[in-house]
Amino acid sequence: MLRRFPTGTGQRWSVGSGYLVAAGLVLTAGHNVGPGESTQLLVRFFDESEAEATVLALGQTPEDDIALLTIAEGGLPVGDFAPVRFAVVDRTATRNVTGCWAVGFPRYKETDGVGSRTPRRRDSEHLEGVIPPGADLRRGLLGLRVTSAPEPVASAGTGRSPWQGISGTLVFAHDAPASSRAIGVITEHHTPEGPSSLTVVPVTRVSAIGVDGVSRVWDLLDVPDPAALPRLPAVPTSQGPYGTAAPGSGARSNLKRFLADFGGRKAELARLSRMLRRSSGHGSTIIVVYGMGGVGKTSIANHLGHLLADDFRHARVFVELGGTGTAVVPVAAAIQQIFDAFGIPESEIPQSPGQREELLQSLYRVGPTLLIIDNATAVDQVEALLPKEPGPTAVIITSRSSLPNLDGVRRVPLRPMERDEALATLAGLIEDEGLLEDRANALRIVELVGGLPLALRLVGALMSGPAMQGRPLSVLARRLEDKDRLLSHLDNEERGVRASLDISYQTLPDGTAACFRALGLVPGMTFTADLVAAAAGADVATADAHITGLLNAQLLETAPQDVDRYRVHDLVRLYARQKAAETDPAPVRDRTVMNIVNWYVEASRISLAPPSSPHRPSPAALAWFGAEDLNVMAVLAAARDAGAWNAVGALAEGLRPLLWYQRRWEELAGTEQGAVDAANHRQDPEAALNALIQLTEARRKSGSPETTVALYERAVEIAHTMGDPSLEGWVLTHYGDMFCDLGRADDALDRYSAAETMFNSSGTAGDLVWLSAHYIDAYRQFGRPEEAVAVAQHTLPLAQSQAEAVWVHWHVALAQADRGRYDEAEQSLLFSVAYHRTISDHAGLAHMLLLLGEVRAEAGRTGPAREALNEALTLAEEVNVPRMVRQITEDLERLREGRPLRSAISHTSDL
Repeated sequence: MLRRFPTGTGQRWSVGSGYLVAAGLVLTAGHNVGPGESTQLLVRFFDESEAEATVLALGQTPEDDIALLTIAEGGLPVGDFAPVRFAVVDRTATRNVTGCWAVGFPRYKETDGVGSRTPRRRDSEHLEGVIPPGADLRRGLLGLRVTSAPEPVASAGTGRSPWQGISGTLVFAHDAPASSRAIGVITEHHTPEGPSSLTVVPVTRVSAIGVDGVSRVWDLLDVPDPAALPRLPAVPTSQGPYGTAAPGSGARSNLKRFLADFGGRKAELARLSRMLRRSSGHGSTIIVVYGMGGVGKTSIANHLGHLLADDFRHARVFVELGGTGTAVVPVAAAIQQIFDAFGIPESEIPQSPGQREELLQSLYRVGPTLLIIDNATAVDQVEALLPKEPGPTAVIITSRSSLPNLDGVRRVPLRPMERDEALATLAGLIEDEGLLEDRANALRIVELVGGLPLALRLVGALMSGPAMQGRPLSVLARRLEDKDRLLSHLDNEERGVRASLDISYQTLPDGTAACFRALGLVPGMTFTADLVAAAAGADVATADAHITGLLNAQLLETAPQDVDRYRVHDLVRLYARQKAAETDPAPVRDRTVMNIVNWYVEASRISLAPPSSPHRPSPAALAWFGAEDLNVMAVLAAARDAGAWNAVGALAEGLRPLLWYQRRWEELAGTEQGAVDAANHRQDPEAALNALIQLTEARRKSGSPETTVALYERAVEIAHTMGDPSLEGWVLTHYGDMFCDLGRADDALDRYSAAETMFNSSGTAGDLVWLSAHYIDAYRQFGRPEEAVAVAQHTLPLAQSQAEAVWVHWHVALAQADRGRYDEAEQSLLFSVAYHRTISDHAGLAHMLLLLGEVRAEAGRTGPAREALNEALTLAEEVNVPRMVRQITEDLERLREGRPLRSAISHTSDL
């Protein structure tokens, strides 16, 4: 019962009914609470206690005359409140919704006596009636035709109704014996006495009033999917030899035990519920739920059987087909399971196959039945069990295969849980709340088991077992980190991940099984069919056949973002690797690893082939690297572990321009260390020298120049013994750059001077042009811009190509900016911009535009600066250079805020 009063002078009473639908939530008619924001609400409970309330959601039209209130904390009377369950009236039904009832507090505005303003203490009224589903369709409302007799009105003809003021009362309909569901809220009473009809707003109008979005209201009412609410009137149970029980009272069920700790799968449960409840009308709904072993197919099907008990009142039948490693159940034995579930005595089962089939089909016609066929492996196992004609029976088939040859079914894949869902599931399985506060280790455990529900259950059992009881999650996380023992930790005497995967593996033909074991040795996360062929030592056509077999066995899946790539679940990969160790001799495994490494060696050569150049990989090379970067780095590590030094050197050579281009310095350092080791093992001093310089550059740019002194000394030594002045000058120049990083000007200029001597002796003008840029940057860094410009003026005449001139121009432009000569700096940069446009070097063009934008900004030319930076940002994002993207984005932000931007100008070599 509700009352309200406005703030300010005076006070009036407005009384209506409402219903507590969940802890702290009241559903009522919208006009009971009024539209005013100044309205203060009190909720009075049947025990006469009161609590303050506020409007959470309120409809604005007569068709949406519904409101949701929230009661202030601590305002509920003492006692337990069971949440209300809801249902939808099927407006296409031809039968009335019978067994409807409501309990409210009518006689609105009655007072204690004439002239009194004190409302009379009201008592409850119980109404019963039916709802014709087809009435009031235009307005979207319902009508409750009351069949119970109202209390007589004291003075006939007064226009007063004995039920006036009952608005806000919730209308329920019997959904099963001792079970009712709310279907609407009474909002209007039409006649003063006699046979009555009450206007009812359907509960589905909750979606129209909204609280932070439609779904939020239903979430508050604990309805995950309003589209899947039960529909009334329910399908009647027909009379027959095995269908005489009233709906819900004698329902046949042989479901497995209900799991109170079943967690997650909210979206899948909602989708499957909708599909089962909304048959097309042209036949029984049949759904194939398929997925890898341990993903929880049986659990979700059984859980649905329990959740949908009200929808499938006649029977819920679970049939085990034995596709889990035990002997496969013959069709006749499967049919016998159904007869047993319906309680048919053996003496009444016909011997004739035709009569047995007719008996089976008659059971499906009797009443709403859910048939769960678990662990099917082939179509011929299930065909004889399915309904042959339209009727009230729905079917869920679980299988590791999608059963592609089974027609007339809908297929729902079940995949491992995403991180947050898996974490919530693990929390439900581990009862120690203190352990769950260690979110970092909980997340690590979820990642290690790959969100596989079976593995999560085994982890929950481990944590509550004697070996782990009372220990922190970090102990289990460390144990699971040991990949060699991970699957052993996820096994016990009765079940385990390995045993589940054994079932799928044992069905594979020999060739496909060998391919599967080979994939366990692939280091990368996803891969193409070409790599599968290389790993298996097969042609692409044969590899495609193996892939199809592995997909059907749920031991392989397509990558989420690319249907042309495949991936293996982490636990499946471990299983495949262990199978390879158990089955294949070491030489076979070594050959497989080298097949994989050599495939990547050949694939990486795309970065070296025209139109790629040492500093500008081709678009095709960048696209390949975008898909394979994580894989190829893992393959490089595998090649090092295998001592395949030729392959290590070749991979490092192919990766070098790609990593340089994307400025991935730490990964480049790791790659070049491998190249140094490979060159030393091959006793190739020239390759060792090149790799040493690349390694030092990568360490410098990753912020560790102090670690490179010994490397440079070794490089200078190697270059000197090779007797090549130009090569020695190249090493000395880089050595000088390192001293610039350390702020040691004299040491840097000494190395540049020694390099200049080497280049003069070799007679190569291009080397001197290249060296000049390093001189210019050093003089700028040490606050000597005049000397920087002088070097540029001396060097420019030596440039023998436009590329060499550009090299000097963009470096001297920054020295000119240091001197405040912005017009000259801009002209030099425009020269460089034009050149990079001509050769379509988008990364170089982005860099030049970034510098141009910063010089213009420093000169106070905000508009042109923004124009250059915006174009630079587009190009940097296109070529995927994250560090440059971050720099440009920061510059644009500074420009908007009117702050100076000098970082890129001061550190051009970092970009």
